[in-house]
Amino acid sequence: MPVDQPEASEPEKLSSNVMNYMVWRYLQESGYGRAAHQLRREWVGTVNKPDELPFAQNVKKSQLVHLVQDGLYMDNLQAQVRPGNPRRFVFGPDHGPKFSIPAEEPRERRPMRDSSRISSTADRELPNGGSAAETPVPRGPKRKRKSGGNDNNKRMNGDMMDIDGSAMGHASMLDPTVAEAESPLPVIEEAPKVDTLSIGQSKESLTEQPRDLFPDTSFISSDPDTTLEFVKWSPHHPQALFTAGNNTMRTYNIRSSAPENGLEETYHAGAIHLENYAIEGFEWTGEGTAVFSMSERYENEHGDSMDRKKLMTLSNFGQQINLLHPQAGGVVALKYNPDSKLLICLSFGPLAVIRIFKRSPDSNTFELTHDKTMSAEIYDASWTAPNKFMVCGISTLELYSVDTDQISLIKSVETPHDWFRISFDPVCDIVACTDECMRALGIMQLGHDDLKVEVEPFKESSITEIAFQPLPNSSTHTPNSPRLLATATANGKIQIWNALLPFTCLYTFSMGMQSAAQTIAFSPDGFYLAAAGYDKLFVWKSEGGGEEAKAVWKCGGGDERWKCEPGDEDGDAVWLHNLSWDMEGKKIAFGLGGQVAIMRLKVA
Repeated sequence: MPVDQPEASEPEKLSSNVMNYMVWRYLQESGYGRAAHQLRREWVGTVNKPDELPFAQNVKKSQLVHLVQDGLYMDNLQAQVRPGNPRRFVFGPDHGPKFSIPAEEPRERRPMRDSSRISSTADRELPNGGSAAETPVPRGPKRKRKSGGNDNNKRMNGDMMDIDGSAMGHASMLDPTVAEAESPLPVIEEAPKVDTLSIGQSKESLTEQPRDLFPDTSFISSDPDTTLEFVKWSPHHPQALFTAGNNTMRTYNIRSSAPENGLEETYHAGAIHLENYAIEGFEWTGEGTAVFSMSERYENEHGDSMDRKKLMTLSNFGQQINLLHPQAGGVVALKYNPDSKLLICLSFGPLAVIRIFKRSPDSNTFELTHDKTMSAEIYDASWTAPNKFMVCGISTLELYSVDTDQISLIKSVETPHDWFRISFDPVCDIVACTDECMRALGIMQLGHDDLKVEVEPFKESSITEIAFQPLPNSSTHTPNSPRLLATATANGKIQIWNALLPFTCLYTFSMGMQSAAQTIAFSPDGFYLAAAGYDKLFVWKSEGGGEEAKAVWKCGGGDERWKCEPGDEDGDAVWLHNLSWDMEGKKIAFGLGGQVAIMRLKVA
């Protein structure tokens, strides 16, 4: 309930919290997501939420702009009634050129859930009017990064501002015996790769006209207030698509042909019988089995909200769910190694915790075998061998081994960077990582101690995602072959690097002017690379295909099934981007916020 209004004779008081909150809201409403995130981080940190300050509910949309406008109006009135006293605030009629907001500016994507949930271990109150220096706060978990909305129609800096004058049925289980039969892709490792996309009516049109994927698209829609944190195809079933987020967990049965109405409504929900929960981590562990972390919010006897962070197992595509660990903490990474059947669970905090679980050979049950508290904040982890893994974090890049009775440090790479994401290539034993600001790319071969870092290509536009090209048959890679690493940036550029010769750029693709490349994904055979932004998706040949896209998906603003701008009237909405290929490379799932588009790539 809003606080009681002060008496008319009592002037309103400003504090640093009130002023910072109005500036933060203005930056959010104007599309300056990165600047808003930086202010929040230096003001209250990434765990505490500005919207939970006591006065926040009384701050209306465009409040700061109204306040400034009222001040200018009052200044003008005072100058009129006091002859000889000129106006104090005069900017002149020329407000400068109309600077376009950079494409990457509002696309802040970290951390995943700071805007909606607070870790129970970090719950605290901010003193009203206090400063960040007086109230240090710990950092929050680092997960996938969010973006702040579509830039195509953002306001120009020199424009005058508009002021608000008033201040689906359930389906049977996904059983391979009843699933529709689809022919597998050819074994491309033993023969020259061929183009599997059917583009146009003849082979001569391959480089002239990219295939339009929209006619064969179907959609998954969810509650407007829901953000899908995960949109992942099953690596063992070509029709099973898993989606999960706030108060939702579903597995869809996606056919090779789109439904007549274009909506995917055949699914079964996960057996979670709670009113307020969020899926925060997810990792497939087998056919229809997975491990996931969840946060359950509840109120204690005093009415205070608290979060329980638990680790769970999922079987039969979500029909059976069991507790794995009751106090998992804020999980930022779940990584399963099918060769050793080991699972890494990485929890965030000033001192990160790494837990290793061993999977039972005949069921989706796990046993905790190792538990290690790290000496620094760790953001991500990746397996490099059946019993070895690498972690990255604050000035940290370290290689560990899982021994019989302990987790042992093998190598620590000296680095001044705070590394945010890590990816490993098992073909050539190469580690690639991006820094916390997504402005630096690091590459290192495990057999060498030198970490090569490149920042020049990312000074003007931040990295949004990196991915190694998969090679299902590693024997096809020769000593003279390049090892492809793709990077996407917020200005719509996708670059293909030879990770064996850092930093040699082999190919460059573009999504066009003012079109961000927010997420990328290689097809399972590595032949194609897909990139998506908000209302566009492009598919290119990964190598030797030139710059022309082989297939394009575009969704216009008039289609009610796809929204490419946040719907939050307060301007606080953020997008989460997901891109995933099915195991056969015939379908692509593109998730944006709470919606999913499924595109079908026809086989020639």
